[in-house]
Amino acid sequence: DVSPSMLIGSGLDLEEQQCRLHLYKASLGLHVSDRQEGSVLHKTTSLQCHIDLWAAVQQLYMPVVGIIRQHLSAANSGMGQLEDYALCLPSAIVAASSTCNKILMEHEWKLRHAQAHDALHSLCQTLWYQSYILKFKDQHLTGQGANTCAHATLKKIEAKITIIMQQYQAAHAALCFLAPIINKTGWQTTLCMLRSEDICSMMDMLDMETEGTQMFLWIWKVHG
Repeated sequence: DVSPSMLIGSGLDLEEQQCRLHLYKASLGLHVSDRQEGSVLHKTTSLQCHIDLWAAVQQLYMPVVGIIRQHLSAANSGMGQLEDYALCLPSAIVAASSTCNKILMEHEWKLRHAQAHDALHSLCQTLWYQSYILKFKDQHLTGQGANTCAHATLKKIEAKITIIMQQYQAAHAALCFLAPIINKTGWQTTLCMLRSEDICSMMDMLDMETEGTQMFLWIWKVHG
């Protein structure tokens, strides 16, 4: 049996897999090798299988999603990438449907709230690591081989930061939709909207210190 909490939690996992698949495909560029094509096919097939199984269970808890997906499919002529498939979690359909189960909304709220805090914690740790690699590269690495390796590491870190940022933004958007429906207040004093200019390491802020004043961005005040 799949509980309401498990249903929503699995939906969030699928949302993350969609994001990872999208970024992976975007990173391949124009010239894709046979190995890369095989990797995309494997990832897509695996994700499609998981989505199909999850959507079948979701239909039992949220019958209205069948109608919503029919409208979305008709509007998009039935075409679209798997990473753009509408999971129709409660926060995504609450504005379009008054029949969404409030228990499911409560479960999504709890999981999204935790997801947002986890994303901020992971973001800060990843920014620390990025700053360390950059400083180590500038101070200690010489030669093309070492710098190429460091550059590859930094690209992976940047991709991770992008995923974390999208996770937080998805969680924050969901909380914004759910909050007025289930009467949640006060959460935005801690969980602010994340902008690209907020993605700055604490080391960078210390380096930009002026007149003895250090202005710490809100992400470091939450998980500094």
